[in-house]
Amino acid sequence: MNQPEWHQWHSHSGNPQGNYHAPRPEYRPPVREDVLRERMILIERKAFDVALKENMRGRFLRITENASGRMNTLIVPATGLKEFLKQVEEMAKASNELPPGNQPPPPPQKPA
Repeated sequence: MNQPEWHQWHSHSGNPQGNYHAPRPEYRPPVREDVLRERMILIERKAFDVALKENMRGRFLRITENASGRMNTLIVPATGLKEFLKQVEEMAKASNELPPGNQPPPPPQKPA
């Protein structure tokens, strides 16, 4: 198996060469993750894979966004799912109640 590659970092601390090598990160074998439930959600041009998973450290929710080939992942430990859901519900409620902020102002009203 190949060793992790050395990375070159630029120093702003007066190093005349302007670079140094960071220490090699420890090799971490992949952790086995069991999928307990999984769903795909399509919203506009984005696909979200929402998966409840479990590994040796516990359960967690993994949300992976795929937008035009770019992927981003968010992991929420199961111990925080209720609070996470509460905050998402509050944001959804606020989105429905607040007026749009990026709309042009309405035209001035003519006096009656």
